[in-house]
Amino acid sequence: MQAFKDEDGLLRIRTKLSGSYEKEDFKFPILLPASDVVVKLIPEEHVKAMHAGSSILLARLREKFWIIRAKRLVKRVLSEPLTYIHEDPNELLPLSPAMFIHGNSNCETPDLDQVDRSSLVKRTEYLQKLRGDLRQRFRNEYLALLVHRGTMRNDALEVGDVVLIGHDNVR
Repeated sequence: MQAFKDEDGLLRIRTKLSGSYEKEDFKFPILLPASDVVVKLIPEEHVKAMHAGSSILLARLREKFWIIRAKRLVKRVLSEPLTYIHEDPNELLPLSPAMFIHGNSNCETPDLDQVDRSSLVKRTEYLQKLRGDLRQRFRNEYLALLVHRGTMRNDALEVGDVVLIGHDNVR
């Protein structure tokens, strides 16, 4: 990992993507210490990410910042209660992972006789937007993890070197 000062005097980290066409903040994230100011940044980004989990939150933060001990800070912040649960049965329930696993028992399906051209066009536009969003998430979450993983070795292979080749899913 290589740190440097940019023209504004900010400490940045040089990543493996320094030669790519990504945004400058993504290629050279700002180096931040594990401080109280950074701890306030995490819940703010958590809300912007629509209360995403720690992996997604880390990926979003890593698009612009290299936070020292980021995983530990994110886990500490996310372990704190984010919402107050009311005893009043008329209050809206907060979403939980169990609701997605078990489904909602009050699901209604629209009458299939009422499907027309405009609803099909809307559905097609929705699917196109969903594909675009998935591509963006892949870029933000997966590429951000690749950028910050491990160190790069410059050892050139020579005849006679032993090379191990394997798959992650095979032991």
